[in-house]
Amino acid sequence: MFWFPLPDILSVSIHKLPNGYHNTRIPPCLSFFRWKPPITLSDCSSEYLSHCPVDYSLLQNPFSKKPENIGPEEETKLWQGLGIVRPIHDPTTSNTDVENPFYTTSVPGLHSKREVTRMRKAERNSKLSGWYDLPKPNLTDEDREDLDVIRMRRALSTETHVRRSDTKAKYYQRGVVVDDPGSFYDRLPKKLRGKTIVDELLANAELMRLQRKRYSKIERENAEKRSAMRRQKQQQLKRIKDRSGRKQRTVVVPI
Repeated sequence: MFWFPLPDILSVSIHKLPNGYHNTRIPPCLSFFRWKPPITLSDCSSEYLSHCPVDYSLLQNPFSKKPENIGPEEETKLWQGLGIVRPIHDPTTSNTDVENPFYTTSVPGLHSKREVTRMRKAERNSKLSGWYDLPKPNLTDEDREDLDVIRMRRALSTETHVRRSDTKAKYYQRGVVVDDPGSFYDRLPKKLRGKTIVDELLANAELMRLQRKRYSKIERENAEKRSAMRRQKQQQLKRIKDRSGRKQRTVVVPI
């Protein structure tokens, strides 16, 4: 919202407009005054001009050849385009009131170049243009665990060869598997199904048995490695101690 300040010493006259609104105008005796719109081209970015309801011709352009003296009708047209006129039936109405129809069509606030750049970058990162605008969802704890299981799926089965995934997924989407009517007696009922992939893996007894067996084998190998390193270190310390404990021979040299 823009307001045009006027000095107190000037006498301002109120002129009634034919469309039912009033406007303030400086007396014509003051020839030194030149009316200008309250915004310039330097204050408006491309993002602002694309969403701005104001006509582009109403903005100040230092290279344009506009007349210096603007008549009352032209001035009224400019103020109406800027959305700053007030209804005449209620002159005390505040222009910041949301119910005022002219306030809803007024000029929006300006954004700086850095703010516009940040907004555009956030909009680009929020979806993938090459994947049909796939949105970036909010990552929860359950989704993070499922993504970790999918990323480390090679540890679940050593017999099946799968592609290695070494990156963390930022964009993903959940899907629903539609069961085949022919496999009615082969699939699990809905009560026994888990809500997440981790729940289904924990409920699989055969898979958990294989994982415990594999985990115990890895622990035995690690224990053997630690014991071998401990024996090697003890042997090195014993060898150093034996070298330092030997008596040095004294040789008498005649002069």
